Amino acid sequence: MSAPTLEHTAHHDREQPTPLTTVAADNTRACIRLCGEIDAALAPALSGLVDEHVAADRRYLRLEMSAVTFMDTTVLGVILAAHHRLLRSRGTLILTGVRKPVSRLLGITQLDQELFVSGPRSDLDAATTSS
Repeated sequence: MSAPTLEHTAHHDREQPTPLTTVAADNTRACIRLCGEIDAALAPALSGLVDEHVAADRRYLRLEMSAVTFMDTTVLGVILAAHHRLLRSRGTLILTGVRKPVSRLLGITQLDQELFVSGPRSDLDAATTSS
């Protein structure tokens, strides 16, 4: 059974999707959807949302990133800290739906070798890779 959806945002606009949303959660797992430009302004909200899930004993977190168009290194630091925190508690943080802007950042920082990136890449990038 899923917990109610939690929404966190640093700059919420009626026309824009909520940048950080818990889309599913149970006793041990949660899925957080990230949308749009995820930058330093949203880093504290993402950190707080991860903290809430860890405090609720959810050790398996998935960050669904297919709608992320930009991510900066501040957010990458939050993700890396969450990754290490979950590993210490025998949990896992997995990134899914990673698009080219985020994939490039992971490659440049070599964190693509440390973070768990799972599942197919975003369908939004499929057209550019299949030609």
